[in-house]
Amino acid sequence: MGLGLKSKFKKTLYRKEYIPIAHPVSTKNEFNGRVALISGGSGGIGLSIAKSLRESGCDVVVAGTNEKKLSRIKDELGFDIVVMDYLKPDTFNSVISEVIEKHNRINIFISSTGVHTENIDFWSMNSSEFDRIININLKGAFFACQSIGKYMKDNKIKGSILLVSSSRGSEPAWSPYGISK
Repeated sequence: MGLGLKSKFKKTLYRKEYIPIAHPVSTKNEFNGRVALISGGSGGIGLSIAKSLRESGCDVVVAGTNEKKLSRIKDELGFDIVVMDYLKPDTFNSVISEVIEKHNRINIFISSTGVHTENIDFWSMNSSEFDRIININLKGAFFACQSIGKYMKDNKIKGSILLVSSSRGSEPAWSPYGISK
C-alpha cells in the first residue's frame, strides 16, 4: 500500500539535506578598519561569517541571546560579544551604543538571527508559537535594520546591511519559519 497524502507531505517537507557552509577569506584584507556587528553570530552561518570577516581584517562583534554560548565564543575564539534579543527592539539602540563605545563605529551589520520550532508541524502549530517566530525572524530583523540604518544615516557612514535568509524561504510556506525567511 502506498503512502498517504499526509505522509507524502511530511516526507517532502522534512527532508534532511546538509549543505556545507563555505568559509571564504579575502587575502587582500579588504575589511581592515571596518567593524561588523553580527546578530545570530553564535550559530552556524553567523559564526562562519564572523570568522571569515575577522580573517579578512574586520573587527567583529558577535551578538546573540544565549549568554552561555556567547561567553564560550569569547573565551574560545576571542570575539567581542554583546547580548541582542530580537524580541526586545526597544533595546537595539543601547546595543548599538555599547558596540560604538568599544569600537568607535559600526560599518557592517549582518542579521543572521533566526528561530524555528522543533517537533511542531502545520497541524499542531499554535498562535503563541507562530507569533514568537514571526516576532524574532521578521519583526526583530526589521527593527534591528531600522536602528542600524538610522545610526549609519545619522553618522554619514556608508555601511552595509546584510539579511541572511534561508533556503526554506523558497519552499512551500507551511511554517512560520518558512514564511519569515
